[in-house]
Amino acid sequence: MKKWCSILLVSLLVSGSVLAEEAKKPARKMAILANPISMVFLRPSASFQLAVSNKIALVFPFHVQLFTGSSSVDGTSSSNSAFGIGGGVGAKFFITGDVFEDSLYIQPVAEIGWLGIGGANFLTLSGSAILGYGWVWNSGFSLNIGLGMQYIYVNHTVKSSNSTVTFNGLLPDAEFSLGYSW
Repeated sequence: MKKWCSILLVSLLVSGSVLAEEAKKPARKMAILANPISMVFLRPSASFQLAVSNKIALVFPFHVQLFTGSSSVDGTSSSNSAFGIGGGVGAKFFITGDVFEDSLYIQPVAEIGWLGIGGANFLTLSGSAILGYGWVWNSGFSLNIGLGMQYIYVNHTVKSSNSTVTFNGLLPDAEFSLGYSW
């Protein structure tokens, strides 16, 4: 009898801990993430993410750019400030886990932006893909780290000479973001 009571007690403890573990992982449908390193470079960026299935989330990134700089050409110095804003859309494909759980992911994103420096206005277009890993704690705190590539295209039309200046190219891309999912 004592043996059966011990087996029953162990079974209840094990099943209770399994159920408690399942209860600790709520189905998360949304997340907000921000890149703290981008703040250092005066380009605050964040993203809102919305789960559309158990393996895919839509990603809506946005950023702001602020900086002041000076240049000197032939002994004449000038100071310019810049302001820019941009946003985009993308998807996050969770490879080894469900949305907003610990998982390896691939995240392609397309963005459009505007940047004004002095009297010049620039249109920016970019596409990127990141391979990363995300951790999500039971509290909802999230950490993502990833590396990838980005193609960027910048266009500026000079009104006085009616000419267009463009530059584009491939650049490395990285993600380090902290946030919350619920």
